[in-house]
Amino acid sequence: MNRSRTCIVCGRKFPDGQGIVIQIGDRIKLEFHKSRCAARFFRNLAPLLDPECVSRAIDALVKDYRERLSAEIELKRKRL
Repeated sequence: MNRSRTCIVCGRKFPDGQGIVIQIGDRIKLEFHKSRCAARFFRNLAPLLDPECVSRAIDALVKDYRERLSAEIELKRKRL
C-alpha cells in the first residue's frame, strides 16, 4: 500500500519510505520531504525551547557524539 506523506514545512507530498519521519512518543510525528526542511524546522524550534528543560539532553547527546568521534579517530590511528 503506497501511502503519501506531506512535509510539515513546505507542504510537498512524498511517497511512504522516502523523506524523514521522526516519531516522538505516541502523539508526535514529524514528516519532512528532505533534510533541508527538517533542518529548517529544528532551527526554528530551537529558540522556542526552554534551555533548562533541554540542556541535560543536549549535553548527553553532545557527549555521546564526541565519544564516538574520538573512538573513530583512535581507530584510524591504530590502522595507520
